[in-house]
Amino acid sequence: MFAIFNQSEDADRRNEAPIIQVMGDQNKKQAAKISAEIAKLEMEMKSANKPDLKAFAKWEADLKPKASRWHVLMPSKMTASSGANLKADYDGSILVSGKTAETDDYTIAAKNKLKKITAIKIEALAYDKLTSGGPGRSGNFVLNEIELSSGKSKASFSNASSTYDQNKFEAASAIDGDSGNDSGWAVGGSLGKDHHIVLELDKPLEGKDLNLKLLQRYPNHALGRFRVLLTDSAAPSIALSSETISILKKSPVKRSAAEKTKLIAVYSKTNPSIIAQTKKLADLKKQLGTVKPLTSVPIMRDLPKDKRRKTHIQLRGSYLSLGEEVSPGVPQVFGSLPQGSNPDRLAMAKWLVDRENPLTARVVANRFWENLFGVGLVLTSEEFGSQGERPSHPELLDWLAVEFMDRGWDVKKFLRLLVTSSAYRQKSHVSDEMAALDPDNRLVARGPRVRLSAEMIRDQALAVSGLLSSKMYGVPVRPPQPNLGLKAAFGGGTDWSTSSGEDKFRRGLYTSWRRSSPYPSMATFGAPNREVCTVRRGNTNTPLQALVTLNDPVYIEA
Repeated sequence: MFAIFNQSEDADRRNEAPIIQVMGDQNKKQAAKISAEIAKLEMEMKSANKPDLKAFAKWEADLKPKASRWHVLMPSKMTASSGANLKADYDGSILVSGKTAETDDYTIAAKNKLKKITAIKIEALAYDKLTSGGPGRSGNFVLNEIELSSGKSKASFSNASSTYDQNKFEAASAIDGDSGNDSGWAVGGSLGKDHHIVLELDKPLEGKDLNLKLLQRYPNHALGRFRVLLTDSAAPSIALSSETISILKKSPVKRSAAEKTKLIAVYSKTNPSIIAQTKKLADLKKQLGTVKPLTSVPIMRDLPKDKRRKTHIQLRGSYLSLGEEVSPGVPQVFGSLPQGSNPDRLAMAKWLVDRENPLTARVVANRFWENLFGVGLVLTSEEFGSQGERPSHPELLDWLAVEFMDRGWDVKKFLRLLVTSSAYRQKSHVSDEMAALDPDNRLVARGPRVRLSAEMIRDQALAVSGLLSSKMYGVPVRPPQPNLGLKAAFGGGTDWSTSSGEDKFRRGLYTSWRRSSPYPSMATFGAPNREVCTVRRGNTNTPLQALVTLNDPVYIEA
């Protein structure tokens, strides 16, 4: 069996994969609400395919006479976060060389000769010395976000258009406020060619000193050669691909259905309502990204086949003294794993709850019986083998195991079966004669008289007082306890800071636990310190227990 578990990938460190993200109740609700809004907005955007014909015709007419005058921005200072070298040529084009890094941000300072700026154009230029002819240093590039400012005035963009968009990396993504590596403008699929993006400003930007920042957070996707241009045109011309320009030159009646669809798609990118929806969608996705999980939990996963470990018998239990190699499986006395299954943890889990293997159900059924009746049908609930005691009622245990499986291993249904049984509901009064014949009630001749566990005693006190919180799940809490001077005994950072609000009255299950200083009232009532695994708790009776109920802060408040 060790050979099965020896293939686990997990090393039990919080920073090591695989892990799962655990969301709290509030975070789940918040994430679900935002996700629903995103889905609704995406449906609305998908259904808004048919444009307003009058608005579309006006847009097309306005496009044709537009011819903005663009002015090349000549940089006065350029830096790259990677330490790469940026060199400007006589025509204003900037070539990047030297150091490379996974991510790179370019910052360009320049003097503005225009009274106002209404739009900015960034040309991504092909260059034969770049990979695949550029325009990126590795062929492609991703402009995740573009920031433009003058002094304290920061520009905001109302529209973005480009001559070419890579699928899922459209121009609008470069001004959506999301600088994550999966949101930006890219030109994959059309490398080795010149492309440009035009960004229209919400309102004109004035100022002599300009600062332009190009954020590039997608690994190894930075611009290799580019140029920046500005315009003060009241109606800047949008960026159009050569294909779109050729369609516009045709008479509307001569355009094919595919060409009309293409033109509508270009129009949609400049439509204010669609732009607003796109921005709202980006904001919602950004908001969803801020909903953080409560914690991350390491999980186990089997190693890939090519990395499987060899498992050997450890002679006298020493991992330094290895015997013969063994293959994964279960002890022969328990049968075998399902035929045709891989001998891994999943197959073992299925084997454990297989109807042909009733041992698991018998052990679990016996534990629940022990919890309710004080003693199990098998007295040694931790040992069902040859060293354990035989069941007092073997047929009853078998029946309970089958019932548990038939009820879908549903614990609540099974507990309901036990507590509604005649055996459990009979009187707990015992005569002297019966006490002498059956002191431990192994024959179930009377109802159980079982002391509650340490946690249940505390919970019961809070429940009858009306203080017990029914809140479920979440991080551990610190209910009130006597001042134990932990800081003096164990050093800084170990004092007990009592939780506030309803967290003071959560169920004992959620109490923070330290093996070096267990929660006092529970330890007094027999709760184990968890230094070693405890299969079966023993009941203790001491005068201290009475003192706990009289003096412990929780019991006083209850």
